[in-house]
Amino acid sequence: MLIPSSKRNNLSQFNNNCLLHVKFTTQSAYLQGRLNFLYHDFQKVLIDNAK
Repeated sequence: MLIPSSKRNNLSQFNNNCLLHVKFTTQSAYLQGRLNFLYHDFQKVLIDNAK
């Protein structure tokens, strides 16, 4: 089965987008974890200072 070139381009574009999405989500999950960690640290500092 031959796929027209425009369809083929869309397909490779789609694959690239998928890869980017996976890369981005894993990175943002990591960053989210770091942010949560920092945020909790920050809250601890605020609470300690409030005492």
